[in-house]
Amino acid sequence: MQVKLKGMEAVSAIKNFKEKLDMTGNTYKVMNYLQQKLAHSQFIVVIIVVVVLVVFVSSFGGKAGSKTMEAPGKTGERISRNKFENDPRSYFQNLRGKKNKLN
Repeated sequence: MQVKLKGMEAVSAIKNFKEKLDMTGNTYKVMNYLQQKLAHSQFIVVIIVVVVLVVFVSSFGGKAGSKTMEAPGKTGERISRNKFENDPRSYFQNLRGKKNKLN
């Protein structure tokens, strides 16, 4: 019941606005302004959707199964988990600036 009343109030408010707008004689200017704003907002919505899609698609990029991990001893840096697990000794030697004797 309340929704129906709110809808009727909204329709009534729109009719009152239209009547007052007609009395001022600026109907064309106001309607043109509103159409321009609507077109501008639609353009912004399209840009936002494109950006979201690009971010979503790029999140699936890279090699399948290419896992990363936080680099030990380096804050915030990510490294390949496979590379580290294959030769952790070499990683830590390079981290400390020592030469890798295996190569």
